[in-house]
Amino acid sequence: MDMGFVITIISAVCYGCNPLFSSVGTNLGFPVLLQVAIRFLGTAAFLLCVVVVRKKTLAVRRKTLSEILAMGALTFGLTSVLLYESYRFAPSGMDTSIHFLYPVFVMLLSWLSGQEKLCRKLLWAILLAVSSLFCIIQPWTVGGAKREGVLLALASSVTFSLYVVFLGRKEIREVDNTVLVFLLSLSAGVVLFVLCGILGQIHPDTLTGTFRSRLLYIIFQPLVTSVTASTFFALGARMIGGTRASIVSMFEPATAVIIGFLFLGERLNILFFVGFGLLLCAVYLTVSAKRS
Repeated sequence: MDMGFVITIISAVCYGCNPLFSSVGTNLGFPVLLQVAIRFLGTAAFLLCVVVVRKKTLAVRRKTLSEILAMGALTFGLTSVLLYESYRFAPSGMDTSIHFLYPVFVMLLSWLSGQEKLCRKLLWAILLAVSSLFCIIQPWTVGGAKREGVLLALASSVTFSLYVVFLGRKEIREVDNTVLVFLLSLSAGVVLFVLCGILGQIHPDTLTGTFRSRLLYIIFQPLVTSVTASTFFALGARMIGGTRASIVSMFEPATAVIIGFLFLGERLNILFFVGFGLLLCAVYLTVSAKRS
C-alpha cells in the first residue's frame, strides 16, 4: 500500500479520538469553543518547536501566505466550529453523517478545478464509503434534527471540502508540510481564541479537576487530534489526492464509534461491522484506482 494511504489512515484514527478528548475537556470545564482554540494553538506551538529544531524556514511567498492564513481561519478552523455548533440543534450521529458527505463535494470540486479525473472505481468507492458511513453512524437511531443543525453540518462539510481541495493546489503543495499546518493552525487558533474572549468563554474559575489533569489535556488533546491528525492528513492528501484521502478518512467515524464502545459505554451492533466491511472495500477500490 502506498505510504500516502497509510499516513491518511493514521490521521483518520487520530481524528477519531476527538469525541474522547471532547468528553474529557467538557468534564474539566473547558467550553467547546475554547477546546477547539486550545487544539489549534497547541498544534501551532508544537509545530513551531519542530520548525525551530529542524531549522526550517517560515518564508512563504506573500500571496501564498495570505491564502494559507485566510484558509486557516475560513475553512480549517471554521469547520470545527460549524460542526460543534450543529450539535446544539441535531443529534451528533446525524450531524456527523452529514459532515462526512464531504468526499462527494471533494470529488466534484476536484473534478471541476481540474485537479483529478473521475474514474469508475473512485465513484464506486465513494458510494461504498457513504453507505458504510450510514451503517457505522446509524443516524436513524437518534432523535430528530432542527433545520439549523442540518444546515450547520452541511456547511461544515462544504468548508472542509474547500480545505481539502485547497491542499491539492500546486503552489500549496510546494510549501513544507510542517510549515503549512503550523500557519493554518496559528491562523485558526488565534481567530478562535479572540472569539472566545469576545463571547466571554474564558473563565479559569469554572475549570474542574487537578492542575495536572488539565495540563495533560492541554498537551495531549492537540498532540493527538491535531498535530498528528492534521499534519498526516495534509501530507496524505497531497500525496494521494483529495478525493482518495477523503474516502480513506472514513476511518475517522469508525474509530470514534470504537472509542465510544471502549471508553464511553456505547454499544456496537452487527450493522457497524457491515459498515466497517464496506469501508474496507471502499479503501481497496481507492488504493487500486489509478491516479490521474
